[in-house]
Amino acid sequence: MKIEPKIGKRSGMFLLMISDRQRGKIEFRLQPDTLTILHTEVDDELTGQGYGHRLVDATADYAREHDLRIKPLCPFARKIMTTDAQYNDVLI
Repeated sequence: MKIEPKIGKRSGMFLLMISDRQRGKIEFRLQPDTLTILHTEVDDELTGQGYGHRLVDATADYAREHDLRIKPLCPFARKIMTTDAQYNDVLI
């Protein structure tokens, strides 16, 4: 399992790759000081195994590295980020 970044100037995503196949992703929009999480998905058979959480973690790490704050519009990401204090430093 690895998480691959695909990041442009205004948007980006992290892809969840397992055995060289994309099995999930988290999509976001980039603004000067803000990263807005739009959508998170993982293949149905991988649900409940922590892969979505790993995508949120990768996004939070990216935000920290680039001095961005995160606005989680995605309900999944919002639930994780608002209930776990480890994201307080990047959460809007």
